[in-house]
Parts: sequence; C-alpha cells; structure tokens
Amino acid sequence: MEEIAQAAKATYENLSEDEKREVNDLFSSMDRNGDGNISLQEFMSFYRGEEGLNPNPMVKRSIFNLVDQNGDGSLQFEELLTLLYIVASRRPTCDGCGVFICGLFFTCTQCRFVHKADVNYDLCINCYQGREFVHEHTEFVDNYVLLLRMQNMLSSGEQYRAQSTASSEADQDEPAMEKMKKAFGIFAAVLSVAANGQTLL
Repeated sequence: MEEIAQAAKATYENLSEDEKREVNDLFSSMDRNGDGNISLQEFMSFYRGEEGLNPNPMVKRSIFNLVDQNGDGSLQFEELLTLLYIVASRRPTCDGCGVFICGLFFTCTQCRFVHKADVNYDLCINCYQGREFVHEHTEFVDNYVLLLRMQNMLSSGEQYRAQSTASSEADQDEPAMEKMKKAFGIFAAVLSVAANGQTLL
C-alpha cells in the first residue's frame, strides 16, 4: 500500500495547478465539518448524496480502512489521494480469495480477449501460485505482460474490448458525482492507456 500511496502523491504533484485545485476542492467538499479529515460517514454521505444511493463497489469499508494508514478512522488529504488513485487505476480484488490486490496480479486472457467477458477474472499471486481458484479457463498472465500484450495489439491494429465500467449515472446525485468524477477523471487521465477513445485498463 505504501507504494500506491507514493504513486498517488507523485501523480498529484505532477498535476497542473488547476487540476490540483479541483482535487483540493473535492477534499473540502467531502470534509463537511471542516476538521481537515474525512470520516467514512462523510465520504459515503458525499458519494451517495442525499438520495441514499448505492456506492460504487470499489468504495467499500475495507478499502477505506486499507487507505486509512494511520488507523484513525478518517482520511487525511494524502490518504484521499491514495483512494482516488486506487479508484482511477481500477485496482482489482482477487477472484480467488477476495483480497484487495495492491501490486502484481494474474488475469485470465481468455476472459479478457477471447471471450470478451464483461467481468475479468483476476488472481493474487498466492491464489495463482497455489492454484487456489476454480475457473473455466487456463491462460493467465501478470498485469505487466497484459499491458505489453495490449500495446502490441494496438500497434498491430488488432481490436480489443475495454472493460465495462458503466454505472447508472442518471441515478446518481449530480453535483456530488460531478465533483467526484472530475477528480477521478484527473487521476484517470494520468493513469489511463487509451486508444480510439476507449480505456484499456
């Protein structure tokens, strides 16, 4: 998690001043009581808006707690950067054991490319090494090899299908979600590998 936190901070430091201001404004909007910290309740309340809507699956108590590195039950600014980075970079959870994957992972290439499944099948190193999973396909590569394969596909003109991340935006609280999407978008723009208007990762 420390490496992800450092990457999030590095990403923020390389944003333009306007983009930094957007992220800072997001933090201020989420910190409803103005104490310089974002509690889980403040975060979920901001994300859901006043409608009490379901949050994005990535925004779970377990990830909030993982990002809360000092364990005080709230997020300081740099911890929020880490959370934004995790969401923007779409870090997976292991389909074998359910653990959040901070680093290297293995993914099913048949789901991703051949069968073009809407949901990818990803495994942590321990589950892949110990064969602690049940899956119908057998070809797995790590995420670095996956990126190289995608780059080769792009350079050779092969078609690919981006992972679907659609959510029902029409059902979400517009002002809060626009702020969230803008801040996530800033991070996603820095992190994404894109071609033909589609995001690969």
